[in-house]
Amino acid sequence: IIDLHSITRSYTTQLQHQDWQAGQIFFNFVWKTSDRSDWEDIQTHRKTLGVIGIMDCNASSTGGDLGAANIEFEGIVNDKFPTSVASKLFAFDPKEGQDDLERSEENKIVVIPPAPSRQHILWYLNEWMLDFTNNILQTLEGWIFNGETASQGPYISTRLDPCRSAEEISKLKKKKAGRLAKIKGDCCLLSSAPRDALIYFYSAADQCKSTSDWEWLASAYEGICAALLMIFVYQDAGATVAAKAVALQATGDNKKESAGESDPEREVRAEIYDKLKDAAYYYHKRKVLVLETECHLKIARFIIFLGEGGYFGQVALTGSSSKKTGNVHMTERFTLAAHSSSSNTQLPRDLCTYKTEINTLLMQVYSSTANQSLAMKASVAGAIAVIYECIGYYRKHAFFLRLAAAAYMEVGRPAISQHICLLSSPYYQLPTLLEAVKNVAPQAHQNRLAILEKDVSSNVGERRGSGSGSGSGSGSGEHEIED
Repeated sequence: IIDLHSITRSYTTQLQHQDWQAGQIFFNFVWKTSDRSDWEDIQTHRKTLGVIGIMDCNASSTGGDLGAANIEFEGIVNDKFPTSVASKLFAFDPKEGQDDLERSEENKIVVIPPAPSRQHILWYLNEWMLDFTNNILQTLEGWIFNGETASQGPYISTRLDPCRSAEEISKLKKKKAGRLAKIKGDCCLLSSAPRDALIYFYSAADQCKSTSDWEWLASAYEGICAALLMIFVYQDAGATVAAKAVALQATGDNKKESAGESDPEREVRAEIYDKLKDAAYYYHKRKVLVLETECHLKIARFIIFLGEGGYFGQVALTGSSSKKTGNVHMTERFTLAAHSSSSNTQLPRDLCTYKTEINTLLMQVYSSTANQSLAMKASVAGAIAVIYECIGYYRKHAFFLRLAAAAYMEVGRPAISQHICLLSSPYYQLPTLLEAVKNVAPQAHQNRLAILEKDVSSNVGERRGSGSGSGSGSGSGEHEIED
């Protein structure tokens, strides 16, 4: 996590609402070299925006030659991470008398000198991470205002777009404006500027709808939800409604969607819920199963978020329910309010309906993967298991852990399969077995379990978290599901 106020900017920002006092950048680090995502053009957060390398000067294949190591590292980045806009190679344990290379754009190596303590090394690395973050933010802003995007051609295409005939290419050219606005919204969101992002997302939604660009329209709706939720969580409902009004006015949409609405929190909830439902519908219309599945999982997560906030009354959920935003308790920020008769939003109104809707949604999600790859089934089953645990459905939580374990075993990952089974064993009344395994190598078991839990619960796809930056990797298209 990088605080924006700690960065020494090397440029003057043009974003009107970027919060340099309280804003943060969240990096998603991927400890592997994965294939490029099939959807990185439609969802910018899937791109690898930065690469960090680690080098031991005494064990390097270049024999400690920093110049050769720099050339080798740059070749790896260009070959495996073509979308990267910032890269650093941290060289540890330098040889005696070894000097750092001169600082320049071509030099990616940073020699980390010996330090008396771990804290000194962390401080030194943190300073370089601030510079690394500044480079990414500067590039994102260039994409927004200077047209320096990777898609500078006459059109922007994805794997869903046929580009064979002149007519097809002509249609893609007409869709470019809406798609470009969507990409700029993504860049604003990654830069911790959700208010600026809303303007681009609403503009993209209008243009994509007019050109029947359904998958990009769905992605723009998801961007709107992410931006609204960021403002709502870190500020309040009133600020969220005001930001939405400003964005609609900036895009020329002066209609008042909620005339007479006196409850800004209800308006925000309804807007996010409606847009997520619409996004899932348009993904389904374009038969984009991966993105549709992710969207359904986000709907389930959002309903849980409402439950944790007390929208359904005093809901007893797994984990702490004492989250705070500012000085206001989360359970005080949501009130159970019946929707007006003119509202099309049908949010669940009580605890029973809330859990039933999530259960129905999750079963439909898993059924939709019947003809998909085992890797995708494993990811989806793991994501579903985590959600079931959140709502207290422990038997179904254990059942889907078993499904995930079976799928991982079939794709040749027995270690992960074994540990998922260990996670599920207490729910099958097997605590003795779990304790016996723990006692064999307690520390090693805890370390592996921690890695496994992260893999199942948060690494079933790429995070996106709203307003987050990318670290060093993106997912592999159809086989990974973002939760």
